[in-house]
Amino acid sequence: MNASERKRKILETLLVEKFVPIRDLAACLEVHDITIRRDLQDLEKQRVLEVVRGGARLIEQAQVDVAYEMRAQAELEAKRRIAAAALGLIQDGDTIALDASTTTLEVARVVSARQDVHVLASSLDAANVLAQARVPFTVVGGTFNPVVRGFSGPISELILGRLHPDKVFFSARGLSLKGGLTDASLVEAEVKNRLIHSAKTAIALIDHTKFGVLAFSSIVSPTEIDVLITDQEPDAGMRKFLLDHGVKLVVASATP
Repeated sequence: MNASERKRKILETLLVEKFVPIRDLAACLEVHDITIRRDLQDLEKQRVLEVVRGGARLIEQAQVDVAYEMRAQAELEAKRRIAAAALGLIQDGDTIALDASTTTLEVARVVSARQDVHVLASSLDAANVLAQARVPFTVVGGTFNPVVRGFSGPISELILGRLHPDKVFFSARGLSLKGGLTDASLVEAEVKNRLIHSAKTAIALIDHTKFGVLAFSSIVSPTEIDVLITDQEPDAGMRKFLLDHGVKLVVASATP
């Protein structure tokens, strides 16, 4: 395990444990205390944690940013494969909507390959990516949520009620036969729901780790989406359910 991997594991542990002794980190990562102290010093310089009482804890203001970065890096290769497959469904001249997920952020990174596309973005990071790529976009206004780095609330709902993109691309925390597409946040689930119902075509971007997961709040039933793009084949039960309800299943191929 290299230094970058160790630091990532340290941050993941601190997100759960809040405070962890240096000796416990060293034992978990199977390295000497001196190595852990060096890693912690590097992370302390980045102002994401502080070393205290022979251990370390995240700086309070950094907890949200670290959690978001962890989500952004999780299954990154799968997200990029899914984004590449999503790009194949976008036509020149389309107006598309992206939710505030780390998966659709990867779509924002590649959409400049299409001509005359206009994007409705509900994520601050997606808006920044689109601005740098000079892709025309409209930001969904509203209250900024630092946990997902996106916008929600009454203003967002008002705007979404008046706009009708050709396609919406969205992700979820879970997809199960029992709960359908679900999210950890009731507020974010509502924004996704409105996005889905505003568009002509609803396209879910779900990596394989989300299958069988039932998160806190329902977004929509799988029967309300048109296309599901994933990186691995779902199990037989989920596949049959999707096909029986007319949902097109796209399994993104591995990068050559």
